Amino acid sequence: MDMKNIMDIKKIIDTVELSLLPPDLRPGIGRSLPPYPNKEEMFGWASDIVKITDEYKDGQFRRSGSPGDAKVREYIKNKLISFGIPQVKDQPFEFESTTYENWKLTIDSEDVPCFFWRNSKFTDSEGLKAEAIYVGRHIPLDGSIEGKVVILDVIPGDSSRTSYAKAAEYVHDHVRYFDKDIITPAPNLSKNMPEAFYAAQRAGAVGFVGILDYPTGTNKFYPDVGLSVRDLMPGVMVGKGDGEKLKAKFKDNSDKIHAEIVLTGNINKRAQSGNVVGILPGVTDEILIINTHHDGCFSSAVEDASGIASVLALAKFYAEYVPDLRVKTLVFDFEGNHWSWDYPYGSRKFAEQNPDILEKTNAVLGIEHIAREMKVEDGKYVDAGHPAATTLFSPDSPELKKIVIDAIIKNDLTYTVVPYRSGEDFMIPAQTRWFHLQGFPVFQYISGPEYLYLADDTLDKIDKDRFEAVNRTFIDLIERLQYIPRNRMIPGPTNHISKPINYNL
Repeated sequence: MDMKNIMDIKKIIDTVELSLLPPDLRPGIGRSLPPYPNKEEMFGWASDIVKITDEYKDGQFRRSGSPGDAKVREYIKNKLISFGIPQVKDQPFEFESTTYENWKLTIDSEDVPCFFWRNSKFTDSEGLKAEAIYVGRHIPLDGSIEGKVVILDVIPGDSSRTSYAKAAEYVHDHVRYFDKDIITPAPNLSKNMPEAFYAAQRAGAVGFVGILDYPTGTNKFYPDVGLSVRDLMPGVMVGKGDGEKLKAKFKDNSDKIHAEIVLTGNINKRAQSGNVVGILPGVTDEILIINTHHDGCFSSAVEDASGIASVLALAKFYAEYVPDLRVKTLVFDFEGNHWSWDYPYGSRKFAEQNPDILEKTNAVLGIEHIAREMKVEDGKYVDAGHPAATTLFSPDSPELKKIVIDAIIKNDLTYTVVPYRSGEDFMIPAQTRWFHLQGFPVFQYISGPEYLYLADDTLDKIDKDRFEAVNRTFIDLIERLQYIPRNRMIPGPTNHISKPINYNL
């Protein structure tokens, strides 16, 4: 037996001996940890990403397939290389991209500020001209909207603070935030959309105007698949204040009111985005994936420059870690196409391009949205003085759930709930959803403040002071998961498949 084989066997023996110790003793045995990620460095990376994004504000920010998207992928790749990650892969893929270049709404020859409704149908350069009708919150089915442009009040979705606690197995909340039965707006959710869009089209409408209800009056909303529509008719959105003026016009005018919608752009059937994947070998080839997404709709500081910065920090930390005590191989997965119809498309492409990684994956950890809660004063978002409510999804295994709760308590990760189920009763609303559906244990940090998907998602919305607690929580999770064998994390064969399911409608 040569010296290399002897050393390999010694590493395995050392690892097994270490795994027999109580978990809380392991970190102090035979090593010193590298410096923990610090908030200044993480916020600096997030700031870099937002700065790059804003340089392309006239070119789609960092929406999938845009120059800003490509530039941020390059930034991530260079950071991973600079940390000493030995394998860094840029894994491009093609997809169909719809880009809007011109949008305009005119009501009786008066321009109304608007924004395109994502994935709605283009007009020709002359635009669509038709009579307009205001219908309130519901689509009438009496034939009155046939051939007309429908103007609808979009009813926002909401959530109750107490609903978080009612669905939670564990709540970490010193100030009893989740005890207060306060209704707050929820991002990217509506009580009448997109169903109203489809109902209007079926009833013969030829165009659509949605009046948003954001208290800031914004019309700059770029929804993901949850509130996108199909290209059945042109659609635009207007802000709350402009919508009130529109409604007053209908109330005070018995004559016919005419609308004109111009919505032009292009469809690229071979647009390119991609995933950036960094692989850090461990003593064994069992794998933990650490995941986020890199694209964004506007500046997208919280969603998801904050997630990118958090995963970069974990990559740097473990690159500096004692190699012989890095038991499992770590894969840092920065995915694209978060806004695809085939959500989450980046995860599906990751699976398609990395079947060897999936075969050895024990668990997936995701970080998205390190966010501050905001309130509205004088039509502007201002800091509410605390973090946004957070959910940390956990596998249903009592052993794994206890690890999550222990890490939250140790790092005092306030304003956080752990749902009592993450399978049958909860669909994880994050990039890790695909992995969860395929049977992999998933640990997912995510918050959902109302300003996600809006142009208001700027650097001041990131909870800079929360970065360190979040990352230390995930370091504690990884430290424990490194010593749990695969058969205790995934008791039976996983049901993942080599060819991803296509959820296109």
